[in-house]
Amino acid sequence: LFMQLGEGIYTKAADVGADMCGKIDQNLPEDDPRNPAVIADLVGDNVGDCAGSMADVFESIAAEIIGTMILGASLGHEAKVENLEAFIFFPLIIHAFDLVVSGVGIMAVQSRGRSEPPLTTMLRGYTE
Repeated sequence: LFMQLGEGIYTKAADVGADMCGKIDQNLPEDDPRNPAVIADLVGDNVGDCAGSMADVFESIAAEIIGTMILGASLGHEAKVENLEAFIFFPLIIHAFDLVVSGVGIMAVQSRGRSEPPLTTMLRGYTE
């Protein structure tokens, strides 16, 4: 929630600052390159797009994990399982493997030298 609110506040502050500096003070049209605050506005838009979308992804994954933990606890309790913790922590263990798999993926897509084109490096992740 903080990342979602933060990106919205940053984007809006940059936009208002650019509008006040350019349109009100200098009578420049919106997004005029002569207004230095336009750069801050564009950076704010990029931060908003990146931080906002990743905040949504994080929220979705966290909700999925918590929901699955609650479901595991409920099912384990109804089945009268002795080791209820295994049902509760199973989603966390599975998502811990995400870190390992991501690390392997990063190592597989590393560049093989300065002369290798970046697109070749990125496509290696799909072909190997």
